[in-house]
Amino acid sequence: MSHSNAEGLWQQSQETPAPGAANNPLPDIYTFKYEHELVTVRLTSISKVSWRSPDEFYALKTRWQGDTLQYLAPLGQWTDVATFEHGHFAVSGEGLTREYARITPEQVADFNADILKPRPPHDYARTMK
Repeated sequence: MSHSNAEGLWQQSQETPAPGAANNPLPDIYTFKYEHELVTVRLTSISKVSWRSPDEFYALKTRWQGDTLQYLAPLGQWTDVATFEHGHFAVSGEGLTREYARITPEQVADFNADILKPRPPHDYARTMK
């Protein structure tokens, strides 16, 4: 299944109650960029890592599990980003559904502006020792 129409810059647009998702963790992703089989995200709580990105943004490998986009975290576990359906991404957990809207670079939240900087794909050899 092709998800090429999912490529782009995405930012949280709203959260709505989702009582059935109370037991699932909600990813801490406000803005992400998906392109060329990589997702760029800000990861602020990486532990036991000998190397960290100075701005906390990483361009990570991705895979699709059905319509759910996942990234390979620096320590080697696959982690859900969100599910792509009906032209947008959404994820549910902790009693909420978080929806993401496609945005332009000018619309990126100031605290995530570094997501726009060009960066090479993460070198997993630095963090998976």
